[in-house]
Amino acid sequence: MTNINKIIIVGIAIIALALGAYYFVPNSEVSLSNKTPVIMPTAELSFLSLEAQSNEEGSVTITVLPRIAEGADRWEFAITLDTHSVELSQDIAAISVLRDDTAGTYAPLVWEGNPPGGHHREGTLVFAPITPLPQTITLDIRDGADEKARTFRWALRAAK
Repeated sequence: MTNINKIIIVGIAIIALALGAYYFVPNSEVSLSNKTPVIMPTAELSFLSLEAQSNEEGSVTITVLPRIAEGADRWEFAITLDTHSVELSQDIAAISVLRDDTAGTYAPLVWEGNPPGGHHREGTLVFAPITPLPQTITLDIRDGADEKARTFRWALRAAK
């Protein structure tokens, strides 16, 4: 092996060691812009213990499960609609309203679920949280055929 070959091998080894040290040795001055940040929650949300409710009046069965936590930035209601006789073509957000025990009414922010159509739909109806926490809430969902409201009511303070 000639001196030139030895110099090349030593040079490659030095470069490999330098690159390895740069990538594997912690250094506070090395940029972290290519690393994914880890977000640690500051506080765990405590969800209220609320039961699912079903209403089988008429030709559509509606089941609602509230997912509400104090301090959350949104209140969610998991909703399932089932039928064997009519098309589920309603805009769920447009036919729903949330009421509190002080006569306040609240329109949903968004429906995150199946689009209109078919005989089975499910999704999440999202509302802004009500503060302060009311004693009770009522979710009314109007039946598109006869405009009769299906009513679901929960006691929130008792669920804490």
